[in-house]
Amino acid sequence: MTNTQIRIRQWIILAGVVTVVVTFAIGVAIFSQGKEKKETVTPSTTISLKDDSFNEEHFVTTYGAQMNALEKEVAALSAKLKREEERKRREKQTQESDARFNDTFETIQDEHLGSISTPSAHYSSSVTKRGSNRTNGETGPRLVIKKVSEATNSDKSVSHKKDEIAKNRTKEKKADELLITGSFARARLLNGVEAPTGGQANGNPVPMLLEIKDPAFLPNRYRADIKRCMVTANATGDLSSERVLVRLDRLSCITESKGAIDVKLTGYVTGEDGKTGLKARVVTRSGQAIANALLVGTLSGLGEAVSLAAQDSATNFAGTVTHSVNNPWRAGLGEGMQDALDRVADYYLKLADKIFPVLEVDAGRDVDIVITQSASIVTEKSLF
Repeated sequence: MTNTQIRIRQWIILAGVVTVVVTFAIGVAIFSQGKEKKETVTPSTTISLKDDSFNEEHFVTTYGAQMNALEKEVAALSAKLKREEERKRREKQTQESDARFNDTFETIQDEHLGSISTPSAHYSSSVTKRGSNRTNGETGPRLVIKKVSEATNSDKSVSHKKDEIAKNRTKEKKADELLITGSFARARLLNGVEAPTGGQANGNPVPMLLEIKDPAFLPNRYRADIKRCMVTANATGDLSSERVLVRLDRLSCITESKGAIDVKLTGYVTGEDGKTGLKARVVTRSGQAIANALLVGTLSGLGEAVSLAAQDSATNFAGTVTHSVNNPWRAGLGEGMQDALDRVADYYLKLADKIFPVLEVDAGRDVDIVITQSASIVTEKSLF
């Protein structure tokens, strides 16, 4: 095969390829025009975006707060619906419990309908309604019997709650057996006190002894005969109000049947003015210690003056001070006197700091004792 033939063959192949490509391009163009015509027939909505890229930060900023608010509203509505359902459920349980309670305790009902009817061998366990099974000519009362059902779990829980409440209530006792809370009586101080104040007041109270003068006043104007009984108490001083605060300790009595009573008593004492505590006089003994410290300090100053009088001081042009002792015995006596008296003055000042004021109360004053916690006054033999 010559070169000319080869070239002719190549040109033929190239012409065929070009023909195929052109034919394919024409077909694609025709198909695209037909599709555009079909799409123009159907109405559509075109959304154009100014920016092809999606801005997530702008979306969150614009719609995030609204979505959060909607979520909170949905959560609030859900919680409200749950609370409403819970309230309805509790109301239903309460109604059912009340109904069971009434059915349990309504065992016998009297009806004035005639003669007494006897129950049959096989009677119904349900409640007999009023006015049922009447006969002509019946006169007089009629006994209606109802079978009591067993207590349910809800009834048991109610009774358990009642038992818990009953535990917190005081067991009923006779008035002669108990000094109940709120009782009070007139008493007399058998000894006076000097109650301390300051930091040692609460840690070291002063004991007191009182004698009850009259029968005690109980609630509802009842009287308890505890006359001539003895009461011990503890007293502390309150410097700010200048009053002695008294807390009761124990009560002791001897009954007519020679029975002994010695019980713990909780309460307080009020004074003649009706206020808590007893009005007292403030007594302080730190004045003497302060006066002694002042005197000793003055003597210490005299000793320092004697010591300085026995010394000479000279200052040169450079500012150096030179001390010279003219009389050593005089200087030593003054220095020693100053040092010793300074120590004595410190002692008196520390002593004055430790001396606290006291509140003084005299014996024989009439006061009132008030009971703040019930106390039993029962003996083995008898009462008053």
